[in-house]
Amino acid sequence: GGGIQTTMKASHADIMTTSFFNNTPFLQYNAAIGIVNILGMLLSLLTGKQIHLDLLGTGAFALASSFVLFNAGGGLLASAEVPLRIQASSAAVILWSVKLASFLFYRACVVKSDARLDSMLSTTSGIVTFWIFSLL
Repeated sequence: GGGIQTTMKASHADIMTTSFFNNTPFLQYNAAIGIVNILGMLLSLLTGKQIHLDLLGTGAFALASSFVLFNAGGGLLASAEVPLRIQASSAAVILWSVKLASFLFYRACVVKSDARLDSMLSTTSGIVTFWIFSLL
């Protein structure tokens, strides 16, 4: 009788310590987005220039998605434990983000101004509001 009970306790303990959902990639993704947006807000507040908006705002997705490909399982490339569909999705997001951020940054360098945002980004509260909404 005692042997069965011991086995059941060990089994129950194993179940209690098993993680059914690993939220580390989710936390890394959101931390990367948050850090890049805080950097963008600080650059906006300190320099008064807004040329970096699209580069950092859109580029943040590439950085965040790269954690899945370059940090999963501690390897250089995604480990076998990350499903191929997640690897492919991450690669697609990185490609999209780099391509769009590069184009928008190039456009901002050529045009030098974005009339859609000039009035909002002319005040400290407008800059903070913009970057908070970008973070969300």
